Amino acid sequence: MKSILTNCSPRFLAGLLALAFVTPLFAEEGDAKRGEAVFQQCSVCHQVGPTAANGIGPNLTGVVNRKMGSLSDFSYDTGLQKAAQAGMSWDKDKIFKWLADPQGYIRGVVHDDSVTTKMTIKVSDEQARRDVIAYIATFSGK
Repeated sequence: MKSILTNCSPRFLAGLLALAFVTPLFAEEGDAKRGEAVFQQCSVCHQVGPTAANGIGPNLTGVVNRKMGSLSDFSYDTGLQKAAQAGMSWDKDKIFKWLADPQGYIRGVVHDDSVTTKMTIKVSDEQARRDVIAYIATFSGK
């Protein structure tokens, strides 16, 4: 069986290879409008925006690049307390991993399998995670 790429020019193949590396960068961006709809599920525990307050979960306004476990008026679980003591901060990549498996993520980054988290919801859909992160980032000034 003959490959369909056998008769392709080197310039075409180079372009195809470049596209393969560039495409994932665009795919990783979230859509804040779709993220607002995803956040409705999060709003059972969290608030975000100018009038947001802590609820079952902490206020997420400004969470992107904020130190983990740093809101003085919220009682954090042992995992985020330990992350705060280590001076860890949230960024979009860390939030993306956290949303996939909060318990597994926090235990991994603080290297302690005994710590816990109040966050029990996992967001398995990668695009939904990107979208909700894009939405909350609009309230983070980042």
